[in-house]
Amino acid sequence: MSMLEEIGTYLAAESMGTLGTDLFLGEMPDAPDTCTAVHEYAGMQPVHFMGVTRGAAIWEQPRFQVMCRAKAYATARSKAKDAFNKLDGHSGTLSGTEYGYIRALQSPFLVQKDANDRVLIACNFEVAKRPS
Repeated sequence: MSMLEEIGTYLAAESMGTLGTDLFLGEMPDAPDTCTAVHEYAGMQPVHFMGVTRGAAIWEQPRFQVMCRAKAYATARSKAKDAFNKLDGHSGTLSGTEYGYIRALQSPFLVQKDANDRVLIACNFEVAKRPS
């Protein structure tokens, strides 16, 4: 399972939405107006230790963004803060993958209003996880 699927499954289990309905992975479709999307992007280099086979990272350090959209600022902000609270400081196993930590890089922030006058608020996270 990919990191996006693991994070999405966790957020769905935490009542952040329903995958494919109002919680999306790797995309934010034009509808519905109120939804959440999780996108991955470049993170830090993998962590290696002496004596470990070349190419066998001990920890990967990817990053991802949670973006919440709604017509009302307060709704988008509340959903983003909820995701922040559910993810920041999390450690443990998600879908069988060990996460050393999930850490917010900042508090939720306003990205923009889109062409349909909907508010987009996001928060970025960094991760340390054992490769699967």
